[in-house]
Amino acid sequence: MLLTLNGLFYRAAPRLRERVERLGAKFTFMDSNRLTRQDLLIHIKDVHIYIAGVEKADRELIDAAPELRYIMKFGAGIDNIDVEYANEKGILVTNAPGQNASAVADLAFGLLLSGARSIPQSNAGVKAGLWQSAMGYELDGKTLGLSVLGKSAKRLQDGLPGLI
Repeated sequence: MLLTLNGLFYRAAPRLRERVERLGAKFTFMDSNRLTRQDLLIHIKDVHIYIAGVEKADRELIDAAPELRYIMKFGAGIDNIDVEYANEKGILVTNAPGQNASAVADLAFGLLLSGARSIPQSNAGVKAGLWQSAMGYELDGKTLGLSVLGKSAKRLQDGLPGLI
């Protein structure tokens, strides 16, 4: 089994390796922050199960793994996987929707606050030696509309009951 994820995700689930190895599977983790395409193509050649992060599982990668039987996306979107080609090769492709819903909700909330309070602009100004007062907008009393009601949006809504 080969797992390619950002190292932070892997460190957030320290028992994953132990659980997989208890099932009798050989487990290889590669930190996608340090992973080159060539490294991935080399390490995937004998892999049966590939748990993909953001790396492309395209024709080249699939062809480099003649033993590959299963690709799972760690997360909801499978846009980085050539599902049609994988299916042609008899490779099962699945995803894990909601797996990172809390993290996405946290980021969405951070971006909401960042935009409302002009945090990136203020930060850049301070780093440039300028101190400019930026009022921004208070979120209190505002209505937030969510256009996509997936698991991440639900987590955001659950965390912000006074705003939504």
